[in-house]
Amino acid sequence: MLQYVLPKIFHHLEKPKITNLLETVYFSLFLTLTSDKLPSEYALVIAMSFNITLAYLKSENVKAEFFSILFAINKLGMNKIQKDSKHSVEEIFTLRSESLKFQGEKFRCVKPSRLIVLLLHGLFNSGVQWIYNEGSWHDINTRSKATVEECPSTCQHSEQNAVSLEYAIISHAQTQMQKDDHNEDDGNIFLYEIYSLIKSLCKGAATFTFQAFQVLQVWLSSVRKLGSRIQQDSSHVWPGKAGKGQQDFIPNNHPSGKLIFAVQSTSQDTVFHLLNSNWENPSKGVSDVVYSCMVELLELHEDGVPGRAKDLATGILAALVSSAAWSSKSTYPPLALAISYVTPREALALQPTLPAGLVRSLSVNHLAPAGAAVYKMILGQLVFCLWFEYFFIVVCEALHGDRLTQQHVLSLWLPTTLHHYPDLHIQLLSACQDTTAGWVARMAILRVARSLGIFSLKEHDGALNQMAVTSYEKKLITANKVQSNIKEFSEIMENFSSRPMSSDDDDDDDDDKDTQGELSSLSVMSYIESAVNHLNEAVRGEALSLLCNTQKTSQPVSLEESNYIKLFFKFNMNIDSMPFRQNIKKCYKALIVRLRDASAAELKKLSFRATTVGDCSTEFLRKYKASPVLKVNIELVVWFIKLFHYNLAIDGNYQRRILSLQLLKETLLAFYEKKNSLTYSLTKRYMTVCTYINLTSENIIYHENVQNSQQVTDLTLPCTLEMLLFSCMDEMDDIRQEAEYVLEILKSSHSVLSFTEAEKWLRLGLTLCNSARSSEAESGAVLLKVISSLCCNTDHDVSTLLKTMDLSFESGNLINFLFVRVEKQFLAAQKSLLEAARCAPLHGSLLVHKL
Repeated sequence: MLQYVLPKIFHHLEKPKITNLLETVYFSLFLTLTSDKLPSEYALVIAMSFNITLAYLKSENVKAEFFSILFAINKLGMNKIQKDSKHSVEEIFTLRSESLKFQGEKFRCVKPSRLIVLLLHGLFNSGVQWIYNEGSWHDINTRSKATVEECPSTCQHSEQNAVSLEYAIISHAQTQMQKDDHNEDDGNIFLYEIYSLIKSLCKGAATFTFQAFQVLQVWLSSVRKLGSRIQQDSSHVWPGKAGKGQQDFIPNNHPSGKLIFAVQSTSQDTVFHLLNSNWENPSKGVSDVVYSCMVELLELHEDGVPGRAKDLATGILAALVSSAAWSSKSTYPPLALAISYVTPREALALQPTLPAGLVRSLSVNHLAPAGAAVYKMILGQLVFCLWFEYFFIVVCEALHGDRLTQQHVLSLWLPTTLHHYPDLHIQLLSACQDTTAGWVARMAILRVARSLGIFSLKEHDGALNQMAVTSYEKKLITANKVQSNIKEFSEIMENFSSRPMSSDDDDDDDDDKDTQGELSSLSVMSYIESAVNHLNEAVRGEALSLLCNTQKTSQPVSLEESNYIKLFFKFNMNIDSMPFRQNIKKCYKALIVRLRDASAAELKKLSFRATTVGDCSTEFLRKYKASPVLKVNIELVVWFIKLFHYNLAIDGNYQRRILSLQLLKETLLAFYEKKNSLTYSLTKRYMTVCTYINLTSENIIYHENVQNSQQVTDLTLPCTLEMLLFSCMDEMDDIRQEAEYVLEILKSSHSVLSFTEAEKWLRLGLTLCNSARSSEAESGAVLLKVISSLCCNTDHDVSTLLKTMDLSFESGNLINFLFVRVEKQFLAAQKSLLEAARCAPLHGSLLVHKL
């Protein structure tokens, strides 16, 4: 209402009445603004309303009134007056002399506070016009005109005196700059005067730094509006005279000509210095606001002199590159800003060392994302030939650099690069050397290219004739010789690109491209085979990632992929490396989703509706087994399930056991969903896949030397429960935890304990709880917890089981039974502590209560 409705009807209202109402609103808003109970979500709206009301009430001397408000708020912040006291506030409003002193000291006595920041933010967002009109620039232009007219060399208006006129104006501009150096005001323009206060808020803010810099941003936006008004008004200073002198004179009055907005200055009072010293401000979001403020500052200079922003950005770019401060995070945001004005093409032409400097950011963890942001911005506006000229060599060197640099270039630079230049992966593969770093880079390039859909792995057996293979081998030998030196390779490519093409060359190139397109697929599979068998685990891990990750999660696994995946998991599950196991789990999670979705899509295409064995005849199953997608993908799922059970053998390798449990858990989570906080169940969407596995999994083997014909039922084997229960008694904590988690998923399935088995495992758990070894006691406690949970999903009563085992059992449940046992053990310990520690320790029974 204050901002849009009242201006239209203000002149039609009775002045005394509307003034009294506005004064009431004014004081109410002020008291609300200074209240401790001010809601944060309404604070800015209240501040804006307060500033609009102030503009209505004090239209003649609004700036002095605003300074009085600042003075009152400052005293409130310093606890010199009592809050929520109207009398004391009115008393402060009458202290004009003190408020003028406050203004005269350039706000040095201001204590930064959230309330002052809020008031200024509301002022610049309110749209009030007095911040532009206070202190007329008409007078400034008039005084400037008088200065020019008083100059003897400009009294005549002939063309011969144009140079003298220009000299006089430049001298006047230098005089004005000197006045700025001595902190003299320029027409008492409010936006210039308030800068010292905003600067102190940005420097002295503690909990409201982000809000203080937001005020700086909206202030710069207001200064740009002021500049636009000055330019519009300057066109009427000398009517009818559009000479050279006037054109040179107008920019002197624009805000961009003031010292505080200078970019190339050594003064520490400039806006540029304030922004440049806060690129690494630790407060959240401040660096982004600083970037926006810097854009506003450059646009202010662009408003004053067209093309000035690009010149200033060129200077900033040159200063940043020449300083070579690539180890400082504050280098990269202004670098990105400067390049956005200069354009990447011109920036690279002016600073050819820029790519090498950006690559240095990849060797430091906290600098890599900042450098990658600059690189992505350059990449978005760079054609391929320029990228190849400036970045190809440095990227190839980074691909073969230290492990950290390589990881960052593969994860931060490579996906964006291949997204912009899809065919580049061929050149990058050719540049990879036959070293460990080169093999890691080669697999990562293929993985990223595959995830972007640039190429896909398909069946290649017999796809090429022997002639094509021989031709490719010859080309590969020649390419290896050429690419042994990356610089030599780039020179050859440049010479090749500059050579004029004939029609015969075009035909030969087309044939080469066709052959290369056919043969690249074959070479990819040979690359994968070599990488899967590589001695370095990082290379093998990248090969697995290439095999498992695709652009679409429902893309089926081919037979060749399946063979290489099996080869990998047979020989890499006992590696004692946590990062390597983490990578395996990440890749397997993506792989099992692919197998699940591809099988579900194929079964849906074939209209598979069977839910039980009785629904399927021999001919029915033969029909579905003919599908190559189902044959490969379902077989691989069953192979994994049986492999994991094979690795869970008692006293087996620890790495194999823990990794098998973790991957079995991921397999179950891919097909099971959590119904509530206690139970899991098979997802209806994938129930057809589980049904098909149940019907066809009996004869799938998981080891060459073990012909196992156990049937998979809902992703489990008949021995699953027993193996998991044995794993619950393992000495390693993480194995017990993983086994317990898997049993938690499966406890609602048909794999339940019989009464005899439940009694056996319960007795074993109670026996282990009495062990003097802490690891065995912990195993017994976990086993009792699991058995009691499994019995809850069956008709087995734990109390009945306990009575069967112990005829003297009189407790109502397992908890009471354990309390009775603890009581007996404690009495035994009182009699003989050593005997109790050996025969009746307390910690096992107490641990069951804890679990």
